[in-house]
Amino acid sequence: MYCMHCGAAIGDDSAFCPECGGQVSGQDAGKGAAANGAGAFRQGVSAPAAEAATRNISVPANIASDPQATANYLSGQGLGGKPKQGANRTLIVVGAVALVAVLGTVGLFVASRNGGQGPAVPETGVSAMAVDSTSQDEGAAASALEPDSSSLDGGSSSLAAAPVVVPDLVGMSEADARARLGTLGSFTVEVSSEKSETVEAGAVISQSPDAGSDLAEGDVVHLAVSAGKPEHTYEFVAQAMTWSDAQRYAEERGGTLACVTSAEEWDAVRNVIPGDRNVVFIGGRRDASGNFQWVSGEDFSFNVWRSGEPNNDGGSEDCLCVLRSNGELAWYDTPNDVGSVYKPDKMGFVVEYVH
Repeated sequence: MYCMHCGAAIGDDSAFCPECGGQVSGQDAGKGAAANGAGAFRQGVSAPAAEAATRNISVPANIASDPQATANYLSGQGLGGKPKQGANRTLIVVGAVALVAVLGTVGLFVASRNGGQGPAVPETGVSAMAVDSTSQDEGAAASALEPDSSSLDGGSSSLAAAPVVVPDLVGMSEADARARLGTLGSFTVEVSSEKSETVEAGAVISQSPDAGSDLAEGDVVHLAVSAGKPEHTYEFVAQAMTWSDAQRYAEERGGTLACVTSAEEWDAVRNVIPGDRNVVFIGGRRDASGNFQWVSGEDFSFNVWRSGEPNNDGGSEDCLCVLRSNGELAWYDTPNDVGSVYKPDKMGFVVEYVH
């Protein structure tokens, strides 16, 4: 018998055509065995052409003698038999791959919409490639969005705030000083409290760094704030000493020889001097320029000099001494040691303590 697809001879016990792979059917056996079919080959007409003729199908004369061309023609007209098994397998594989690719793409889309939780993607080469491609794309996007630390560091350095000039805060209240600094930037303010004879309570006595200095963001500014005037107490010591020894005695006990800067303080000093003491050292001394200064460093502006004093008699009267004359106490300049001039029981000194 002959194949109805390509016209090739087929053994009686064959299930498939050895040429085209087409499946052998009853038609092949019946029609292929017919004498007119066999004669068709002898007359230059292929078996497929002869078969087409029995079905009233016209085949172009130029291909009627070629079995394969005739079979291809009939297939193109939708009239041929089944395709080869090899072609079938190819179509099945291509279709399966396409289906897996579609399912993998849909799975990735659903997973991305559900925050990464989606249906499992089949473990095939196509889906793996799709996942890898997506991961690479997401990684590239993440890398593009991630800030460059080196460029940020450089930017922060270039954008660092320039230093500001420290304003003069002395005399301001602590609150005003803090507010003034706040307008310039963020700084750490440290405050200490000190007594002051001249600066009212709550006002800034001194500052560090000094006014006019450069101040960078985050630097520390120290303010010394007045706690008000200190309390002064006075003690009379009934001992005969030189002026230098009396000052040393006072310092060892946390004080100084009395420094008198006002009429009120002078009254306080006079009140502690006993009536029988006529020679009393206090804390004034001549400096290198010839002027008297208080050992406390306070301004030497108030004085109760006796008329004609200080006269620096003999060129060595560098110490301030309170002398009683005609019942009145007044200031005189005297030598450091007056023990050879006055009796010890008439001498003494006044120590001042500041609290």
